[in-house]
Amino acid sequence: MNRRKSIPKRAADKAKTAPLKARYVFPVVFEYDADVGYGVSVPDLHAYSDGRTFEEAVANAKDAIAAVLYDTHKRGVEVPAPSPITEIELAENERLCAVEVDMIRYADALKQRSVNRTLLARFNDEAKKSGINISQPLQTALVQTLALQE
Repeated sequence: MNRRKSIPKRAADKAKTAPLKARYVFPVVFEYDADVGYGVSVPDLHAYSDGRTFEEAVANAKDAIAAVLYDTHKRGVEVPAPSPITEIELAENERLCAVEVDMIRYADALKQRSVNRTLLARFNDEAKKSGINISQPLQTALVQTLALQE
């Protein structure tokens, strides 16, 4: 009788997915509306965003692409390949642009946010054990620190 534990399907699927690359370039469709700015869609990833300016729309497109790629990979699903730009159909008011995403920078930023949340949670737990409401000491420390920087 075989007593080895089987790997759960999800973990097995994760093991089969290729590692994330350091950078990706995806075709992104921009649609301009004078009243609201730019609508953004990434057809290959079914990702959407927007921005009041073109620069903001590009930055938000990068964030959307990175978030979808990171989540896709984390779930153990293979990251789709970008479509050739010749295969993307555009409406009259849409324009196509290739957008590059630095996944190393995105992952580093994500790790930093996670560390910050962990520290705050730990401080809050310790304060509760001591019967202290963390809000007031935190506010006081921030006011003092920010006043020193001005």
